[in-house]
Formats: sequence, structure tokens, C-alpha cells
Amino acid sequence: MSEEKKKEEKSRTQATKSEKAEVEKTAARSGKKGAGKSAKKVEVAKVPSVEEIVELAKGMDDKGQSEVVRGIVRNMRVISLAGLVKDLEEEFGVTAAAPAVAIASGPPQVEEEAEEKTIFDVILETVGDKKIPVIKVVRSLTSLGLKDAKALVDSAPEKIKEGVSKEEAEKIKSELEAVGAAVKIE
Repeated sequence: MSEEKKKEEKSRTQATKSEKAEVEKTAARSGKKGAGKSAKKVEVAKVPSVEEIVELAKGMDDKGQSEVVRGIVRNMRVISLAGLVKDLEEEFGVTAAAPAVAIASGPPQVEEEAEEKTIFDVILETVGDKKIPVIKVVRSLTSLGLKDAKALVDSAPEKIKEGVSKEEAEKIKSELEAVGAAVKIE
């Protein structure tokens, strides 16, 4: 008998013993004598052998086979799963380790001709000493209410305007710097 068949027979014998013990416990709880023996026969008849499961799976499509395997794995103990992984690694010559990431050689290539940027964001870096005038300018530039403008100024650094032309970004920057704020254009 091959080693695999011995393992299968041993696991089937262990399953039968544990099922018998479970049936006897159930019978003892119910107070029926002799119920364990007849229940055992019915319980054992419901457990298919590994060969029977394999034969059934051969007639299924990929999805059906996957569902059977997932169902089996879902009901396994973690220790049994670890052993299964080890057995699969040995049998198929694979490992369950994460693949290594390839490291690029050399720095990334930068385009020689960089396109001139036409859209800019204006970012309020710091407010400075005069917070109220900065809030007023932010309100006029963004059409925000007092509460929203104050929250925007308090959360600096924060974008004031996005997607504006270079001329408009420069204008916004000069207005905010005139009241003591530090502004950055990106």
C-alpha cells in the first residue's frame, strides 16, 4: 500500500472513530440504549471516501471544483491547513512565499522636453500676523462665507484656488502677500 493511501486510510479511520464517539455521546444524552450503533451505521454511510470525492469532482466544471475545495478548506483546522500547504509545496514543487519585487536599474527616465505648465494651484502656506485681512481677501477670491473662509485660513497650508492661469495665480499671490500671508504657486 502506498504512503498516500496509508495516510488516507488513517484519516478515514480517525474520522470514523470521532464520529462514533459523537454518535455515542448523542445517544447517551437522549437516554436511548443501542441507538448509537444504528446511528453510527447511517453516519458512516454519509462520509464519502477521498477517491469518491475526486471522481465526483472530475465530472464538474472549474467553478464546481473550486466550490468543493473551498468548502473542504473552510471546514479544516488551521493546523491541518498548514500541513496541506506543506504537502502541496512538496508535491508540486512550489512555495507559498510572496514573490520578489524586481528592482529597476538606474534612475527613472525624465522626458527631455518638459511641457510648460499652464494650470496652477495657489496654496496659502501661512497666515502671518494679520489674520482678519487674510480672511477678507480669501472671501473675495473664493466667494466663501465668513465661517468657511476662516476655516480655510485656520487650516493653512491649504489650497485657495485650483486650476487657474499663471496670470491669475500671480494676482492672487500678490493680494494675499499684501496682507501678510505666505503663498506658494504650484
